[in-house]
Amino acid sequence: MPSSAIEVRPARPEDVTEIRLLVHRCGLYNPDVDYRDFTPPLFVAVADYNVVGFIHALLGKPTSVILDFAVAPEYEHRGIGRKLLATLEATMTSLGLPTWVAFVADGRPRVQGAIEKWGAKQAATGRSYLKRT
Repeated sequence: MPSSAIEVRPARPEDVTEIRLLVHRCGLYNPDVDYRDFTPPLFVAVADYNVVGFIHALLGKPTSVILDFAVAPEYEHRGIGRKLLATLEATMTSLGLPTWVAFVADGRPRVQGAIEKWGAKQAATGRSYLKRT
């Protein structure tokens, strides 16, 4: 049984390997993306000395973008997603950035539900595009 102590903190360089594994486990992996380096903010949830969730965003005006948001399946339904979103929103608020958008794949109903429970509304439908230069 996973421990109940969850710490949410900024990611450290030594977290990258575990984040990359979580990207794979949660079905977020894209072979065209280099998951070895992240720009801040990137927050991780840590339990049992392991990264069990993370949220990564690009901050800006008028809208910040949540790029990645995941919780390990065995740690779902424990409030980790809410803690990650709260940490990101607190950072955004402190910087005067009141609005964020997230693109969530159709096959991720748990993430969709978590974001909607947080108060976000579906803004549009469409496709996302990726180009590596």
